[in-house]
Amino acid sequence: MLKDDNDTHSVLESLEPISFHGVLSGTQTPEPTSEQDSTIRRLDKLVKKSIVGTFLLFAPCIANATMYWYFKGYEPAWLCMTACSVDVTTALGVLHWLTENGEDDA
Repeated sequence: MLKDDNDTHSVLESLEPISFHGVLSGTQTPEPTSEQDSTIRRLDKLVKKSIVGTFLLFAPCIANATMYWYFKGYEPAWLCMTACSVDVTTALGVLHWLTENGEDDA
């Protein structure tokens, strides 16, 4: 715990500022540390998995909406139940895939 303003001031002076200078102009930025590199890789993987998961979740929803449109709102109950079951099962599978522990993948 910091007890007085001198401790706070010394801690704040030791922090390096975050700078986005040169990000868009293409100049070299310092290489990330191994911990930062690991975090960046995990976040990159999560973003890619989230994008794929979004499309996987849209597929059964679009199929269900298309069937509803095709049958003009009078979709047979068994078909509606099947489509909704596939939709929920897909959602659970994608959610599990997104939240699984990926330490063994690294």
